[in-house]
Amino acid sequence: MKRILKKVIVPFFVLSITFIPLGCKKFNIDKELRIDIGTQFNNDNVSIKLDDNEVFSGNVSTSPLLGVGEILIFDYPIGRYELTVNINGVETKEKFRHKKNRFVYITFNKTSSKITITYPDEKYVYD
Repeated sequence: MKRILKKVIVPFFVLSITFIPLGCKKFNIDKELRIDIGTQFNNDNVSIKLDDNEVFSGNVSTSPLLGVGEILIFDYPIGRYELTVNINGVETKEKFRHKKNRFVYITFNKTSSKITITYPDEKYVYD
């Protein structure tokens, strides 16, 4: 019985103490993070932050040719983030996990002043 404790439980305990805190941190492994600022934008002021780091700020208009406002592509460390999107003074915050090649799609309904953030499994391809 003592051998089982020494061979199985003690190493498991040591590994658990080591890797559980690491799971809560951001790893220094960069993976593609793509944020598409969607349709129906007309010179709208858009600001996007990951945690407290502003990754985009500017006026966005939807391209009639592509059907999308902006496509932002970053190599960003994998981990958990708080995404803050501010469009014309309307703000929303959402937590998400950035993992292997994460895609984010942002839309804004001007009538209801509602920002929608979705996480498609595949990146959109625009014609």
